[in-house]
Amino acid sequence: MPTRKTVAVENTAQAYLELLHAMGVKYFFGNGGTDFASLIDGFAKFAAEGRTTPYPIQVPHEFCAVSMAHGYHLVTGEPPLVMVHTTVGTANALCGLINAARANIPLVLTAGRTPITEAGNLGSRDLLIHWAQESFDQAAVVREYVNWITSYIRLINSKPWSAARLPSP
Repeated sequence: MPTRKTVAVENTAQAYLELLHAMGVKYFFGNGGTDFASLIDGFAKFAAEGRTTPYPIQVPHEFCAVSMAHGYHLVTGEPPLVMVHTTVGTANALCGLINAARANIPLVLTAGRTPITEAGNLGSRDLLIHWAQESFDQAAVVREYVNWITSYIRLINSKPWSAARLPSP
């Protein structure tokens, strides 16, 4: 039977990091952008609490982040997690993702989005870049090379992480 745990969080990014921690994610390979501000806050909160996982590894390019995660799996046998920045980062990660897919590497790729609201909330779209980096179907960039796509809201059931731990066919 699944176990439920309630944790106090201040924002979605903290909930995301709590979920990754609960799933046993050790390292968070990422290339941040404007969508990472709340994640940085969440990592700072974890550090202030003495929590060490997931440990953020800032990588200067998305292709390198996916390639490092690919190597991490080859060394440890554990499924790695990568997060990239909006549509631009998703596109930059694609070559590494194709390599990982063709090698049957069980990798979980997550990507940020621009703010959903345009006004009225702290963090609403307020810069030109927020509109320029939005896409109608960001997942279309990677759909051919992945087994499962979802939004963060539905990630709570941890299906991608469970699927990544399955043996390759």
